[in-house]
Amino acid sequence: MTEPTPPVYLRMRGKIDQATERLALRATLIASRIRVIDIAELQREGKKPEEMRTILAVPLTLAHVVVDALRKAG
Repeated sequence: MTEPTPPVYLRMRGKIDQATERLALRATLIASRIRVIDIAELQREGKKPEEMRTILAVPLTLAHVVVDALRKAG
């Protein structure tokens, strides 16, 4: 059985270097951390799980992650 491949426009060209791989992993971890913080804040605000699903339905963009990283650095 072969693994599914992403559409052509999503495929990487060439190999990923270690720095890019670390950056991608870091962005993924930051995005996950932001979501955990979002959920904790929504719980403090008394939101019900159904309301949280609606609020969190919009996925984080790279811009969200970068802005959060810049705030923490600055």
